[in-house]
Amino acid sequence: MIDSEISWTDNTWNPWIGCTRVSAECDRCYAASTDARYGYTPHGWGRGKPRKLTSAQNWSLPIRWNREAGIDGIRRKVFCASLADVFDTEVPDEWRARLFELIDSTPQLDWQLLTKRANQIRPALEKIGVWKKLPLPNVWLGFSAGNQKFFDLRWPLVREVPALVRFVSYEPALGPLRLPLDVRGNLHWLIAGGETSMRRNESRHMEPDWARSVRSQCHHLGVAFWFKQTGNRIKDETGEPRWYGKSSTFYKEHYELLDGVKHQEFPQIAAQ
Repeated sequence: MIDSEISWTDNTWNPWIGCTRVSAECDRCYAASTDARYGYTPHGWGRGKPRKLTSAQNWSLPIRWNREAGIDGIRRKVFCASLADVFDTEVPDEWRARLFELIDSTPQLDWQLLTKRANQIRPALEKIGVWKKLPLPNVWLGFSAGNQKFFDLRWPLVREVPALVRFVSYEPALGPLRLPLDVRGNLHWLIAGGETSMRRNESRHMEPDWARSVRSQCHHLGVAFWFKQTGNRIKDETGEPRWYGKSSTFYKEHYELLDGVKHQEFPQIAAQ
C-alpha cells in the first residue's frame, strides 16, 4: 500500500519526531509547523528539546511493508524521518542503532535517508558500528541543499560516504545551483522543488530558471532529475509571483510541471 503524499516515495515513516533548525532551508520548516499544529513533541521543537520516539506500533509498520513487498515482488521506497533528521546529534545513539537494525531486517525496502547534517554521517555511523558495513544494499543517502552555499558545504562530505544511491534534495530551491563535474557517477539523483507553506504569502519564490538550469545540468552529467513542485508562489499571467493555496485549481494544475512537463526520473543504479 502506497500511503505517502510525497511523489518520489511510497511510504513516509518516522522513527522519532523532533529536530533543530540548522540552515536557511529550515526557516519555514514544515515539520516544525506540523509538530506545532498536532503537538507530537510535548516539549516543543528545537535545540535542547527532547525528541520523541514513536510507538511500537509505528515501528512495526516497516516489517509489514517488507513482508508485503516480498509477497508482491515489488520493492518499496521508504522516506525515513520526514519529521526529524536521522543524523541529529540530539538523538540517542541507541535509537539510531535500533533504526539501522530495522533497516537491515527489511531488505525488500529501499530506505531514503535525507539529512542536513552531512558532517555527522560518519561519526554517527561509527558510534553504532555501521560505518564499516557501508554501502548498505537498501539505503539511499541524501542531503538537502537549497542553494550553492549549502551544496558546496555538504556534497564533499556525502560524496565520501559509500552508498548505493546518493541524492540531493534541492528543495526548497532558494537560489541558483551549479553542479560540479565530480557529481558524474557519484551523484545519482536530484529532486528539485519550490517551497510550500500552509500560511498565505509565507513561502519563498523559486525562479523557474533555477529549475530549468539544474534540469539541463542533470541531463548533461547523468543525474536522474525529479521535479517535485513549483511551490506556492507561482508567476501569474503578468509575470509576478503570486501565492496559491494547495487546494486551488491553479496550484493543482501546475505544481508538478516544469514548462508544462512532468519530470519524474528515478536513479537507474537503483533499478539495476
